[in-house]
Amino acid sequence: MATDEIRFAERLFGFGRVTGFEVKQKALALEAQGIEVVHLEVGEPDFPTPPNIINAAKSALDAGQTHYAPSAGLPVLREAVAEHIAGKYRTTVRPSEVVIAPGAKPLIFFSFQALVNPGELVLIPEINFPAYEAAAMIVGARIETYPLLAEKGFRPDTDWLTDKAAEDQIRMLVINSPHNPTGGMFAQEDYKRIAELAEMHGFWVLSDEVYSSITYDEPHVSTLHFPELKPRLIMVDGWSKTFAMTGWRVGFGIVPEQLAKKLATLTTNSNSCTCTFNQYGALEAIKNPESWRAVEQMRQEFIRRSEYLIPALREIDCVKVGEPKGTFYAFADMSSLPMTSKEINDRLLEEAHIAALHGTAFGEAGEGYVRFSFANSLVNLRSFIDRLTAWVEKYCTECG
Repeated sequence: MATDEIRFAERLFGFGRVTGFEVKQKALALEAQGIEVVHLEVGEPDFPTPPNIINAAKSALDAGQTHYAPSAGLPVLREAVAEHIAGKYRTTVRPSEVVIAPGAKPLIFFSFQALVNPGELVLIPEINFPAYEAAAMIVGARIETYPLLAEKGFRPDTDWLTDKAAEDQIRMLVINSPHNPTGGMFAQEDYKRIAELAEMHGFWVLSDEVYSSITYDEPHVSTLHFPELKPRLIMVDGWSKTFAMTGWRVGFGIVPEQLAKKLATLTTNSNSCTCTFNQYGALEAIKNPESWRAVEQMRQEFIRRSEYLIPALREIDCVKVGEPKGTFYAFADMSSLPMTSKEINDRLLEEAHIAALHGTAFGEAGEGYVRFSFANSLVNLRSFIDRLTAWVEKYCTECG
């Protein structure tokens, strides 16, 4: 073996799809050459964090809040989250059921570590955020995907889930609504059926609700609306998308108290705790009505962008797109073009200077789709439509 060859652990192989960050690096390389790129690839709000939140974190720094925090989070923040979530979803949440983490991803990762043994079955959506599959693979889980029904706005196929639960022992079901990348949302009856199945068959439900505050015509329905789920529920959310705080890395989970203690132990032995002064910024975000006014302003701007973008995309030959019910993504079906999603994505960047993310970055079932983030200005979205229209005209042979 060559001296410079590293033998990596087997658990690192088999996962790690292309992400928006990788596409962004390619786009930045083009910009370094003086080429103007429209950025629609990375899933983060393009707004600044509200000033009152920034000022709260600065004040915490000035007050010396630069030391370790408890691994499960500052008690004052856990109390605030419990109070907020209890009021928002009209349920009971104790501070001891709240865990603070550096974003939602660690909570997803730690939940798999705490609950899933090698070989146990985990179900994830067929079109999915890559962190779910990665966390499941790291623990050696048996992974299967469940169908999302495009004709129903990418809602889950609950008949399939019912049959699967009857024939196989499920350890964990992962759900995500509002859904990245499709913008779809689960309906009340979907949650009701999942709650019935979880109670009947005793599996855990990990519910990723990080886009809970970015919905349009319909309010967000949380798994916490279903009390029968609570004994086997991991609900994760956070500040990143809601308050434009992606770089702050603060998230929270609502879990049974016994599990909260285990997640805190995993935190202790990995990253120790969540950044202390950032937690004071998070506290300001959740407590101050000024923060929530900024959230509503952002949501209204996303609505304006969606109202422009979706009809404009539908005017382009060889592009089909549904109406997003939440998130800030347009998940466009471009399967009529004579190339794969990855090829479309690469050519859009190289030829039209549009940075997007191909559907297969979210699983094989995403073939034929491209995700366009509309976390960008209306001016840039209009430029994107002009570029996309001209580019599609060169390749669209079946629709034009």
